[in-house]
Amino acid sequence: MHDARDAEDALLLAAGDHAVLLAAYADVVVQRCLVATRDEAGYDVAQNVFLRLWQELGRGKRYPVPYRRVVHNVIDWTLKEHMDGLEIRRSPTASVQRGTPSTRRSTVPTTSSEA
Repeated sequence: MHDARDAEDALLLAAGDHAVLLAAYADVVVQRCLVATRDEAGYDVAQNVFLRLWQELGRGKRYPVPYRRVVHNVIDWTLKEHMDGLEIRRSPTASVQRGTPSTRRSTVPTTSSEA
């Protein structure tokens, strides 16, 4: 099964038919992202996966492994980036570390007439 998919992917890569190549993986990417995020954010993650794959293909990047492996690796990396970002946003001290409006100090010097 994988051999046929790999052969078709190789033909599409050689022909430069990137839209068809990515469309072949649309369901896999979206489903993996939705299952991992468990909410509508999965669509955003899937879009990021497709953007990265599209940009790499546009730059002419070639891969020593089957393209299906590349797709799954990019899904994994993008999900990890997404989940790491969620952990930062959910952290109770994250707002203090980044500086909420109440903890930020003005960098504009005040003059004696403004003080």
